[in-house]
Amino acid sequence: MMTYLLILQIMMFTSLFVIYKPFRYYCLSYFFGFLWKHKELAKFLGVKFESNLTWKPSAKDVQVYVSGIYPTLIIKFLQIKDFDLNDVRNQIMRQQIGKAKNINITSYLDELDGKEMSLTKFYEFVSICVLKELDRIFLIFKNEEQLSMFNKHVSIFADVFVDVVGDWKLGMKKFFKHLDSMWYIYKILGELDPDKKLIALVSHISSVHTFCGSLLKNLKENVEHNFINSNVGFLPYLYKGELYLMSFDFSDKISPQSPAFGPLSRQCPGSNIAYNLSKSYVQFYNDFDFKINGSPIYHYDVINRVQNRDKIMLSFKKKVK
Repeated sequence: MMTYLLILQIMMFTSLFVIYKPFRYYCLSYFFGFLWKHKELAKFLGVKFESNLTWKPSAKDVQVYVSGIYPTLIIKFLQIKDFDLNDVRNQIMRQQIGKAKNINITSYLDELDGKEMSLTKFYEFVSICVLKELDRIFLIFKNEEQLSMFNKHVSIFADVFVDVVGDWKLGMKKFFKHLDSMWYIYKILGELDPDKKLIALVSHISSVHTFCGSLLKNLKENVEHNFINSNVGFLPYLYKGELYLMSFDFSDKISPQSPAFGPLSRQCPGSNIAYNLSKSYVQFYNDFDFKINGSPIYHYDVINRVQNRDKIMLSFKKKVK
C-alpha cells in the first residue's frame, strides 16, 4: 500500500512539475546556482538565459523573480507586510530624488590612512561607513541607539545574506551560529519603513561587496567601470511567464542607467545610491596607496564572493600631494 502511495505522489509531483510553471520555477529556485553552472540542463527544464548588456524586456512584462525560496525567506526577515515589489521599488526611487547626489564617504575612508587589517575587517569598516552615510542622507534610523546597534551586527548579517543567496547550506549554518546578531537585526528592521529597510540592507550590502571585490583586482585602468559593475553573477527574472537567469556582464557605461544595474526597463531601484557611492570609491582608489597580501579564493555564484577573507591582509597609506 505504501509503495502505491509513493508512486502516486511521485506521479503527481512530476505532472505538476511539468505542467504548472510556477511550481516548477519554485522547485528550481533551490538550485539556481547549480543551474547557472549547467546551462544545458537548465534549458532542458525551460530556463532561458540573457545578458544585461543585450536584453531589452518590456517594463510591464518583466520583474525580478521573488517567489523562490530565498527571496521569500529574505522578505519574511525584512518583515514587509503585503509585499509589493513595484510599490517598494517606487518608494526607494522616490527617496533618492535630490538626495542621492549628496552621498560622499571619502571623509570616513580617510580614517584608513596608515592602517592594516584583514579583508574581513575591511568589509566591516566600509559597511559601517556606508551605513552611516546612508542614514545621514535618508534618515533611516529612529535614533543613534538604533544606528549603533545595527552597525554592530550588520556585517554579520551581510555575510549570512550573501551566503544564503549563493550557498544556502553555508548561509543557514552561519545564520544559526550568529543567531543573536540576526535577532538584533530582525528586531530593528521591524521598526523601520519598508523602503528604508531595503536601502539599509540590500543597497548597502551590494555596494560594499562591489567596492571590496574590485579593490582586490589592483586595477590599472577603467577604475570607474570596475567600481560600478557589481559582484552579482546573475539574477532570476520572470518575463511573460517564462523564467530567465540574466548574467551581469561587464559594462563600460558610467551612469545610474548603466546596464551594470540591470536591463533599463527593470534596473536596480538603488542604482543612484550605488552610482554615487562608486564616486567615493574611485576617489579613495586615486588618493591611497595600498598593498594586498594573500591570494583571494573566489566562489562564483549568484553573488561572487571571496571565501578566504580572513587570510587576505590590506594596508593603506594616503598619497602625498
